[in-house]
Amino acid sequence: MAELKKNKKGDLQASTIVEVLVAVTIISICFTAFFICFQLVSSNAKSVKMMRAMEVIEDMKQRAELDGDLADDEQELGSLKIVKTVKEGDTENLKQLNFQVMQDTMLIETVNYFIVPEK
Repeated sequence: MAELKKNKKGDLQASTIVEVLVAVTIISICFTAFFICFQLVSSNAKSVKMMRAMEVIEDMKQRAELDGDLADDEQELGSLKIVKTVKEGDTENLKQLNFQVMQDTMLIETVNYFIVPEK
């Protein structure tokens, strides 16, 4: 029988090509799963600008409700434009606020509120 050589202290034993391929496959699968999860989460989340636009819409709604600011209005928020239009409701005190969030000429979001302004 052939006798195996003993490794010297500090020598590393080589891995076979099969072991290397299995390790690379496992690492590739893990990175692919991470990338897919990251893409799904980032595409579903609202952008910071859109969240800020919703805050501006809420502020404009509160000003219309409390201060009686019922004029049509536009506000720029970076590349987003928020357009407020006011329409008469069914009764004399009821007002409909229509907010549109646009980027360039494309409509992104529409929000409608009915309010009774304080006088």
